[in-house]
Amino acid sequence: MGKPVEILSDDLIKCSACETKVSKVQATELNYACPKCGAYFRVKTKNRIRMVADPKSFREWFKEMPRSNPLSFEGYEEKLEETTQKTGLQEGVTIGRAEIWGREVVLGVCDSKFMMGSMGHVVGEKITRAFE
Repeated sequence: MGKPVEILSDDLIKCSACETKVSKVQATELNYACPKCGAYFRVKTKNRIRMVADPKSFREWFKEMPRSNPLSFEGYEEKLEETTQKTGLQEGVTIGRAEIWGREVVLGVCDSKFMMGSMGHVVGEKITRAFE
């Protein structure tokens, strides 16, 4: 998994491994790898899906699953809401149907920006339903 990237401007980032300054366009063209050292940058869920699936083939499943705090962790609801606002994601995994080179697949992408991709009960339920 890539390391967090330092954003220098709207179009310039810095590799956390070798500190090379890289344009976002160049990083995207290189599939989110540093042109100097080859280290990978973290990739947002939508970008990973775009990289893997055939264009416009991804259809998300289980988007509106109810979230709760079954173990009563203090401050969990606030942290969950804060993370949702920050990432635009409802949970740490996005699952759906896609095509890869014309073949139908079930695709799941974990996003480390959503609570480091931790596996709460909704993540587990989404993965289970995907297999079913």
